[in-house]
Amino acid sequence: MASVWRFVAENRSWFTGIFLVGAALMVIGWLVAWWDWRRKRGTLLEDWAAVQMWRYASAAVFFLLLVGGVQLIAHAAPDGHFVLARLWAPEAHPLVTPTPTPTPIPVPNLIPTPTPTVTPTPTPLPTPTATPTPTPSPIPTLGPGGKARVDAETLNVRAQPSTKAERVGVLLQGETVDVLGGPKEANGYRWWQVKSAKGITGWVAEGTDEVQWLVPIP
Repeated sequence: MASVWRFVAENRSWFTGIFLVGAALMVIGWLVAWWDWRRKRGTLLEDWAAVQMWRYASAAVFFLLLVGGVQLIAHAAPDGHFVLARLWAPEAHPLVTPTPTPTPIPVPNLIPTPTPTVTPTPTPLPTPTATPTPTPSPIPTLGPGGKARVDAETLNVRAQPSTKAERVGVLLQGETVDVLGGPKEANGYRWWQVKSAKGITGWVAEGTDEVQWLVPIP
């Protein structure tokens, strides 16, 4: 029981608020029942409406009594012990027993021993490794003793380095030839003497400024 009284005393504001709200609701219910009773006077439902009205009134009084009880407990049993004398002379019944103040114990002033500072050992920097420079691959060029590939759909092979010379054969795209001699300039072209794998030997034009018909092979 002492724990219940202490709980009610510690939460007095909450209980008071809840019970006051309940009392207010019951008063509102009584007003509604009273209005209903006035409308039903002189009918068979008059007695029933009166009973409802007095029920609400009784509930409102009950909630008000609960509010008074909470206030009584809060003043007479704030620590869980119900003492009616506190209602008239609360100073004669203190709620809190004073706690003696402990005497502080002096703490000696200890001087901390300095911690030696460790000097970090420098980390040697890695020796840079020389990056080898790649040797550029030689760019293939046409010349006697080399090989070449036909890069045109068809390439005429002529007996002499001239567009008017006799045609001795035709090379197809992708064929490989051996370069035997040259170059010679004629008719606006550069001519090379070649020999195909099929045994066709003659002169072919290298190409124009925009298109190369005979491409050197590395």
